[in-house]
Amino acid sequence: MRVVAFVAVLAAAGQAAASDQTGVYGKITSVEYEPTAGDVNTATKVKVGGNFTVVNGPVGSGDSYTAAAQGFLYYSCPAGQDSVCRMEWADIKKAVGASDCATWGSRSQFPTPGLGSVRSAATGTADSYPIAMGVMRTSLGQCPKLGGSPPVGDMAGAPPADMATGGTLEPKNTGCSSVPGAAPTAAALLGLLSFVLAVGLNRRKG
Repeated sequence: MRVVAFVAVLAAAGQAAASDQTGVYGKITSVEYEPTAGDVNTATKVKVGGNFTVVNGPVGSGDSYTAAAQGFLYYSCPAGQDSVCRMEWADIKKAVGASDCATWGSRSQFPTPGLGSVRSAATGTADSYPIAMGVMRTSLGQCPKLGGSPPVGDMAGAPPADMATGGTLEPKNTGCSSVPGAAPTAAALLGLLSFVLAVGLNRRKG
């Protein structure tokens, strides 16, 4: 039963990754509120600095995101939604300097360009903030390409820093994929799951 449960969990994770509904991934470096930079309780706009990737294409276009871009997302709060915006903007600020990514918005509700545009400076007309599923934190999905830390056990990602030297080890091909540094394919994962299931069943028969 443990083997079957393990297979089910991995299959569900693969399905979730293949149908990512997240609108924006951000590796956050700064958050500034307007009209008062440090006061979220009166904020009607927010300037979010960092490295971002945003859904690219209309609703239902598949898991297509813009290339990673450094800059700012500049949002204003939709009328009558101030309390929700302020709560979510405070959550985004908690991600400043974190190794993982903050995510918000929904690709199923806001087609391009409804999730905001990455700009070199937070000036001009602000984009309407896309209230959807709240703000979440993750190292999965599009986060690694923004410089977010790979999830624990992700053999396709870079290894952790060498604690003895204080340096960072170079990424290397771990044998998890036929292409050095590439993520395991769905076929490879299914093959691995089948092998694990077969071993578990054989052990139970023995």
